[in-house]
Amino acid sequence: MGLLSIGAVLRHAGYQVELLDCLDRTHPFYQTHFSHSTRPDGTGKFYKEYLPKPPVLQNVPRRYGRYGLPLEIVKSDLSHRASPDLIFVTSGMTYWYPGVHEMIQLLKFHFPKVPVVLGGNYPRFFPEHARNYSGADVVAEKADEIEALRIADALTGQVSEIVYRHWEDLPLPLLDLYDRLESGVLLTSLGCPFQCPFCASRILFGSYRRRPLEQILHEIERLHTQRKVNRFVFYDDALLFQKESHFIPLLEEILHRNFSLQFYAPNGLHPKWIDEQVAFLMKQTGFSQLWLSVESVFPERQASMQYKVCREEVIDAVHALVQAGFSKYQLGAYLIMGLPDQSLEEVTESIAFVFDLGIRISLASFSPIPFTPCWDQAVALGLLSPETDPLVTNNSVFAWYCGKVPYEKYIKLYTLVHDGNQIVRKGENPLKNSEFRSALFRL
Repeated sequence: MGLLSIGAVLRHAGYQVELLDCLDRTHPFYQTHFSHSTRPDGTGKFYKEYLPKPPVLQNVPRRYGRYGLPLEIVKSDLSHRASPDLIFVTSGMTYWYPGVHEMIQLLKFHFPKVPVVLGGNYPRFFPEHARNYSGADVVAEKADEIEALRIADALTGQVSEIVYRHWEDLPLPLLDLYDRLESGVLLTSLGCPFQCPFCASRILFGSYRRRPLEQILHEIERLHTQRKVNRFVFYDDALLFQKESHFIPLLEEILHRNFSLQFYAPNGLHPKWIDEQVAFLMKQTGFSQLWLSVESVFPERQASMQYKVCREEVIDAVHALVQAGFSKYQLGAYLIMGLPDQSLEEVTESIAFVFDLGIRISLASFSPIPFTPCWDQAVALGLLSPETDPLVTNNSVFAWYCGKVPYEKYIKLYTLVHDGNQIVRKGENPLKNSEFRSALFRL
């Protein structure tokens, strides 16, 4: 989304923009070889090529590989493109940096005289590592859309006179760069009002900001009518914040315009803001599967998250959603494990609480992010050093190297959560299953 938003600003300033997305499932390669594994919403498995493990990962009992388009197809694509004036490369998770390095090497081989600008999460959180090893000509440590335009002008000699005063004034991301769209992506707000100690939202985006409702509705209507998009994904970190002036009016207007759409909110929803009205509107407008941001039910952990959630609020939210017509299998909760000071008891108690509600669980392993309180805590406890290779911050790798809980118990927890979710699928309560309950609390 960040790269597509930068592309929108560049195009608005007069630049011609092209996109290479190596995770584009509408690419002919995926349509030919992975059509059998593509779900109705366009999601599914990616091609993966297994590779030799880097030295720092030699002892980790996991295979290592590259996801995305096959390397030969990427090389062929680049060889058939005209040389550009400038290339922007983005990066997702910091521990995916080997793929970023490899892509920059490919770009340098095919376009040796073209400046490459690297942005995204990797240089934001590991700037020195990116400057020393990425091979990029410019490492844009904290670049946003406006800074990206400034960099483009400086490297190309163009003088752009466009001025944006606020994030909300930026043109919408360039989804039209995709020949086919299975889903539309919506970012109605930026940032989060909370400051959870393991989260980097405030570091990345600063203060909380929102787009005007009319702009959001125009984007939905445009993608629906012009691109025949019926599925929309909200990527907001705090979609329900100040719901009375934002989310509720948005859904009411969607109903008023008689759209027949499906909506998803994979980033998780804050239970404290789900009441009967919100639950009813979400059901009526086409939400089908909802994930609640619970993380932990321990009071001490909830206090560290500024009490963004408590047990009673989760119970009330589930009740409101069921009353609105959602089945319990359509509901789930995000839980976290592996925090620097987190006990096994905290994780198992949180699992028991959620399963006792009869809803599913997505269990996430902690990944340490520089500049967050949990990163500082992990360093203080000797679990990692400031010079740690970003590969070690991979959530599964960090659990192996540095977790307080033995790695084999992490694997058992994942297995138990999977088994519990299958019990929920049958409409049953996992905690009423004596075998499951015994296995959970034996840990």
